[in-house]
Amino acid sequence: IWPIPSAQTIIDVLESHGLEQHDCPPPIGIEEPMLSPVMISSVYPNPASSNSHIIINADETAEVTIDVYNSIGVVVAEITDVFLKEGENTIEFSVADLPTGTYFIRISKDNVMLDVSRLSVIK
Repeated sequence: IWPIPSAQTIIDVLESHGLEQHDCPPPIGIEEPMLSPVMISSVYPNPASSNSHIIINADETAEVTIDVYNSIGVVVAEITDVFLKEGENTIEFSVADLPTGTYFIRISKDNVMLDVSRLSVIK
């Protein structure tokens, strides 16, 4: 029955096997994201070659950790004990030692991820 032409086809197949819609588990989907008190609003320049700036908006003061991951999930840089004030914060860091590639900037507090953004590095 592939490709499935309609949802009615699925219902018909279920009923032909003695199942009704309520016998099936509910569909699995993507949950609505929770609003984080700390969010990355931008990363510039992007792509970067020497330094990059992370603009972070914080609803309240917070101490966070910023980790930079490469495309296979290895931490290649870490900035600990980052103190954010309420409002807009700018964090500058060097990407000069990173090879060309795509990286992910992750902000966390107490080992809980708050936000992630992508950064491209070119040489």
